[in-house]
Formats: sequence, structure tokens, C-alpha cells
Amino acid sequence: MIEILPYSLAQHYAAEIVSMLEHLGNNGIAHRDIKPENILLDDKFHLKLRAFGMVKMMGATRRSNDQKFLSCETKGSTFVGTAEYVSPEILLDQASGPPSDLWALGCIIYKLFTGNTPFKGANDFHTFQQIVKGDVLYGADFPLIAKDICEKLLVIDPNKRLGSGPPGSVLSFEMLKKHGFFKEIDFATLASAHPKVDSAMATTIRGSKKIPFESGYESPTEPTTNPTDGGDDEDDDDPSPQIMPATQQSTKGEKMIKEGVVDKKCGWLFFYNRKLVLTNAPRLSYYDPKTNKYKVFLISDIVG
Repeated sequence: MIEILPYSLAQHYAAEIVSMLEHLGNNGIAHRDIKPENILLDDKFHLKLRAFGMVKMMGATRRSNDQKFLSCETKGSTFVGTAEYVSPEILLDQASGPPSDLWALGCIIYKLFTGNTPFKGANDFHTFQQIVKGDVLYGADFPLIAKDICEKLLVIDPNKRLGSGPPGSVLSFEMLKKHGFFKEIDFATLASAHPKVDSAMATTIRGSKKIPFESGYESPTEPTTNPTDGGDDEDDDDPSPQIMPATQQSTKGEKMIKEGVVDKKCGWLFFYNRKLVLTNAPRLSYYDPKTNKYKVFLISDIVG
């Protein structure tokens, strides 16, 4: 999902996320892992939500008039989420639910205007400390109406977030959709509205999704270092990962057959993006797209 958008496009995409959360809430579902990495663009530049492994069925729905409907007092206290978007109630091992998704919505709206998350420490621990305090810094150029909705979403008490209340209340989801930030948005026709993506931005968006190697391309020159020796690769001029052989001998003419991103569970809390590349060696290469650290497998080793 692209970051730092024109105001009108940020409004539109924030509204599409609100529509996603409304649909989930109407069916008694808490996603609990709302973040840009789980929000994709289709060929019409509309948003699609993925990664439902953390979903929790809450029982109640937004159609209910129960004062505790869809609140964080119902179900779903499992510790889940991603550092910059995880809500304070989850960090404090309290009950979580759809209001936790509203917190993530506030983080995403903030990021759409700044390119940064509202809570970002030197490491996850420092990030968590910032989150439980709830202190957010807004620059002088941050739109006031966007600041207002973020302040109403990034509230420590989950049941005081805008959108967390029962129908007819001042914190209802209807009031979230009526917030001034969405003044120009018609939620009834949102699905058929055309996002205002100009040609230059369309090229940027599509370019950001470019994969390292096209199918059929020969693999690049192999490095001289062992991919498992933990050496520093930050000085590499070419940030694109290379398809590594299982031995130090290069496989000339090796070609990629398929590649894809998977979520790897790290420890007991987080999932990180990892990429698998299948070649005709046959070889399955696994790497972290951020650090280019490899762990390589021969297909014969996997299937016996």
C-alpha cells in the first residue's frame, strides 16, 4: 500500500478501510491485524484486505443494540498484531476486538499523511512504550481535520474510540462515517467511485510492486560470500536479492519458475514477510526481502 498520498486520495482510501471494518463488524468479526502490508490494491486501484489468520469471531454484531456490542469487553484477548499498529489493550494483555482495528485505522491515516507511523521507537520495546502512553506528535502541516479523526481513534480506552459504540451513540460507527474528514465521501457509492490516481502515481504504484526477477531471466552473478555466514550485506550496490545456489558453484542458466511472499511467524508475536523463489535447478530459495539474508534449499532435499 502506497504511503504519503494527496489529501483526496488519502480520504478515499481511509474511507475504503472504514467500509472494510464496517463489513467485518456487521458480521461480528475483528480482523486484529490491520496494517498497510495487509491492504492490497486491485487492478482498478481499489483496496482489498488480506491475512485473516488473526480474525476473531466476536458473537455480537454492529446490528445489535447491546451497549457492549463489539466492544473489547467481549472476546479475543490473544496477544496478536504488528508493532507499529498494535493497540494498547493488546499490549497490556487485555481483551481485544473490533475497537483494536479502529486504533490501527488511526495509525494508517496518520501514515498516509506523513509516511511514518505515529508510534516508532528504536526497537519494538520502545515502540510499545510509546503506544501505551498514547502520545502522538503532529507536525504543523498535518491537516487539522485529519488530526481530529486520528485523535478520536488513537484513544487508550478502546471503548471510547470513535466507531466503537452501539448504534445511535456519539461513538457509533455511523458517527465515524459522518466525521468531517469524510465530508466529500459518499459511502453508498464508494465501491463504484474511481480513486483519483493520476498516471504518474499509477506508474509509481505499479513500480513499487515490481519483483526482483522476471520469469525466464537468468540468475545474476553469484556472490563470493556464503549466504549463511551472517556477513553484512548493507554495502551492496544492488539491493535486489540474488538467486543463490545450494553450493558455492553457480548454476549457469538457472531460471526462475515462480516466486511469492509468505508470512513467517517470528517468536510468539509477530509475522514478517519472507520471499520464496523456485528455480529450475530445482531449487527453492528463501530470503528476507529487507536484509537479503538467504537460507537455500534443494527441492530434492525437501521431497526426499
